[in-house]
Amino acid sequence: MISKTTISVLMPFRGQAFSLHVIVLLSAMICSAASGATGPETLNMTANMIQTSCDITFVQGEQANGTVVNSIPLPDTDPSGLTSNGGSGGDCKGSECIDTTHSTAVTLKLSGCFIGKDDVKPTVTLTGFNALSADVPSTTDLGYLFRDAGDAGGTSREYAILVGKKKAMTWSAADLYNSSGGLPGGTAANSVIALTGGAGVNNGNSGNGASATVWLAVSCAFGCQSTSVRSGSLNASLTFNSTYK
Repeated sequence: MISKTTISVLMPFRGQAFSLHVIVLLSAMICSAASGATGPETLNMTANMIQTSCDITFVQGEQANGTVVNSIPLPDTDPSGLTSNGGSGGDCKGSECIDTTHSTAVTLKLSGCFIGKDDVKPTVTLTGFNALSADVPSTTDLGYLFRDAGDAGGTSREYAILVGKKKAMTWSAADLYNSSGGLPGGTAANSVIALTGGAGVNNGNSGNGASATVWLAVSCAFGCQSTSVRSGSLNASLTFNSTYK
């Protein structure tokens, strides 16, 4: 049995700041005691409104108004129910290598956002600590697999965390988010979390109040029946970055 899995979710960094340049014209009538009224004089003023990124809070479950958390304990996984030998050389067909029975929902919510800007939109991307080949040697698709490195990742072997777009996720780009770190098996576009609601998530919107639900699940990737697989604990850290782009 795998012991309880803790997902340590790191708070996001502030994104790049954008400046909106505003010119204010203030006209004043200047009177002269010697010559009487003169023509209007113009005082040019400038101000900058800084575009800052949003804060992200995490709630366990599918509702954005739940209890805020920074770590998620996943239910225990029974490895006997997972297989990954369905194809040539060992692979994962559908969800056979994923513990979707215990998929756990986490909802991200944006707050503290500033005003929008016409040519950018609020964006959240996933990074975090991807599994190393030394800990999950059965696959090179490490962009989808999250696990802290070495001893910090726990005592299990061949196991890691997947971040899914739905509870019944399969081993596919359509169902899984990957890290934006450029590791094999993923793309930059597939690291962008799908946001909805709030003040809007299109160009010009601030994104304030927008949210997204992701699903976390344990997977043994292509190594469920490999000679190197080992039960034990599993720890993974996920990072969600907020910015406008």
